[in-house]
Amino acid sequence: MSRCTSAGCTKESHSVVLDANWRWLHSTTGSTNCYTGNTWDKTLCPDPTTCATNCALDGAEYEGTYGIKSDGEALTLTLKTGSNVGSRVYLLGPQGENYVLFDLKNKEFTFDVDVSNLPCGLNGALYFVEMDRDGGLSEYANNKAGAKYGTGYCDSQCPQDIKFINGQANIDNWTPATGNSNTGTGSHGSCCNEMDIWEANKVSAALTPHVCNKAGQTVCTSNTTCGVGNERADGVCDKDGCDFNSYRMGNHSFYGAGKTVDTSSKFTVVTQFITADGTDSGDLTEIRRVYVQDGKVIQNSKSDVAGVEGNSITEGFCKAQKTAFGDTDSFDARGGLKAMGNAFSRGMVLVMSIWDDYAAEMRWLDAPYPATDATTKPGVERGTCAANSGVPATVEGNSPGASVQFSNIKVGTIKSTPSTRNDRQASYIREVLRLRQDETEDEVENKARELGLDVATVTSLEMKSHSRKPAEQNALLLKVEQQNEDVTVVSSIKDACEPPQNKLDSVAPIGDMHKSLEESKLEQPPQHAEEMLKGSALRQLGQDQAEQLDRFVAWSTKQRAELEAQQNSLREQMKVRHDSALEELADGHNAAMAEAEDKQVKAEADMRASHDREKRDNATALKHMEAYCAGRYSSGELHDRVVTAQDNAELEKTKRSREQMDGRHESAINVLRGEQSRRMRLRAQRQEREEQELRRVQRREELELERSCIQEVALLENEIPERRRQLQGRWQLQTAVMTQQFAAASVLPAEARLPPLPTLAWQLDLALPPPATTLGAVEEARCETSKNGISTGFTMYGKSGCAA
Repeated sequence: MSRCTSAGCTKESHSVVLDANWRWLHSTTGSTNCYTGNTWDKTLCPDPTTCATNCALDGAEYEGTYGIKSDGEALTLTLKTGSNVGSRVYLLGPQGENYVLFDLKNKEFTFDVDVSNLPCGLNGALYFVEMDRDGGLSEYANNKAGAKYGTGYCDSQCPQDIKFINGQANIDNWTPATGNSNTGTGSHGSCCNEMDIWEANKVSAALTPHVCNKAGQTVCTSNTTCGVGNERADGVCDKDGCDFNSYRMGNHSFYGAGKTVDTSSKFTVVTQFITADGTDSGDLTEIRRVYVQDGKVIQNSKSDVAGVEGNSITEGFCKAQKTAFGDTDSFDARGGLKAMGNAFSRGMVLVMSIWDDYAAEMRWLDAPYPATDATTKPGVERGTCAANSGVPATVEGNSPGASVQFSNIKVGTIKSTPSTRNDRQASYIREVLRLRQDETEDEVENKARELGLDVATVTSLEMKSHSRKPAEQNALLLKVEQQNEDVTVVSSIKDACEPPQNKLDSVAPIGDMHKSLEESKLEQPPQHAEEMLKGSALRQLGQDQAEQLDRFVAWSTKQRAELEAQQNSLREQMKVRHDSALEELADGHNAAMAEAEDKQVKAEADMRASHDREKRDNATALKHMEAYCAGRYSSGELHDRVVTAQDNAELEKTKRSREQMDGRHESAINVLRGEQSRRMRLRAQRQEREEQELRRVQRREELELERSCIQEVALLENEIPERRRQLQGRWQLQTAVMTQQFAAASVLPAEARLPPLPTLAWQLDLALPPPATTLGAVEEARCETSKNGISTGFTMYGKSGCAA
């Protein structure tokens, strides 16, 4: 994965971890299965807590057992490997202990995907969910596995097939699935916000945010809160979301094999998250989608549904779509895009998966859905797949080797990922302008193929240098410079190459200068050549280069300032998050200590009450026994019973018990207080360790951020000199072209050819002394020419005059 800014991209090394639901679950003391097929072992798992204590998650053989393969650059997920079906993995941080948390507000997320081997009824998904960073390890005492074993999953569907939720086995009312020998459902579900960047196969694709009315991962415990059946819209989360499926939105020629986005080959998916004020802290207001394939930028399809406009997800789009399709707007009811943005601010985990659908057979993605509705109803058709094409048994039987491949993941500021910058096109333009004048069409096309560009596009644009007039070359050079400074997504390379009309109008074309010089051979004597060289074209060249220099300096300053501001903003956001986390931890600790102290007070009060009861009971017994041994009842009446030695012994025993009672009670109180004090001390130590661990984690995050900032600064500081070299090369090319034209038009004798025209390139090196040998050679050539009666009209490095 790479993180990108306007200065460039920095690669990061990460790993993925398999979800806990797929792992072997066995006893902690041996290899006895806690879960076999789709049923729990009743001995090991009599209740949720005991099951969590008795059972352990095992490691995983990713490729051999689960069909998960990585070559370091791409991740491939295969549908079926042996008896295993599907898989779900999460992105781990560099240390492999916690999930990576993403905040995509005011950023874009880019990846390459290959769905050519993913038929109807399957879903190769890439999405984000608001899971706990450590998989619930620190929050739930019975969770000893954490993120490195793939625990803590949740999504907007509130899945009830999760085996362990919040450190408890989900065994209450567990019902084995019908038709699926591996899964079942419990009475609890795991819910959280979900951003479906990519749910797709080679027929259809959907972009869908889902939001919940609670922050973070939460448990649902009933059909209503889990949104089951007819109560789908009443649950914690919005299960339908606000989706953008090009086919569903009326464009049937946009996505698929041989279509605008051709799913028979790999392509790039760019998703941009736009905020109201253009900052990372602003409210999320729009989600945009762009594709890139074969070097061509493809804007997302526009809605062709009556009453619904646009090609991006906005609040207006969502409301209009729900109205047009007659759907319940549970998305807006739970906060809409703003709630989605708030979830990103808290941090979301990247998920990649491949799966088939036992609940709805994936019809909601690629076939008519709901199946009971007429296909003529707006929004019912989701793709070209048949209604029965997604039956899991059929899909698994016919396409066990189906797969999806994800690669080249990038996240960065808006318009910062290379896929949206037309870097290869700009590189090609620069390369073409350096080609020899006699380059053939075949040579130009070969160059295009080497650079990975579409040959037909290049040819149609006439990007061969010998076919462009000098004025067109100058305009193209200017446009290349602007491309280097501007990272906006352009619809095609043709737009990038159109010369700006106002620039052409203001420049005296070099071709005209050449023509006037040719005509001057017949009309003007040689002594007028110096005046010709001071003409408008030469002055314009100097002005153009001065303007380019100003733009370059402004760009460099702006890039540094923006990078510094962005990094300071990230530091401030991290500080706020860290302070908030420490404050929340302290509040939790204080609350826990207060609760423990209340329990201590209550326990001591209960013990004293028990002691008081014991004293009263002892006093009552002693009164009756003393009266009895004295020959009377407790009422004072005489009795005629014989008082035995045993009766007197019991009386003495009761008296001794009363005498010892106060000391025994006080000792019990002291023991209680000692145990309470020990527990409080252990609790305080545990809380201190938790705080220290949190601070260590935060310190690692701070160090990671600083390393990232240093790398970004280094990239920018490397890019600025590279841009400078490009600018100097461009000026040298311009100067060389003009020099050749002057020489060709000049009436000078062959031995008095012009030296290379000087340029403004020296201004980029004011901080450094110029190389003496180069300057001397140029100055000597300029002075030598001046002695022959011709001056170039420029002064190098502020020098003027020549040696006598």
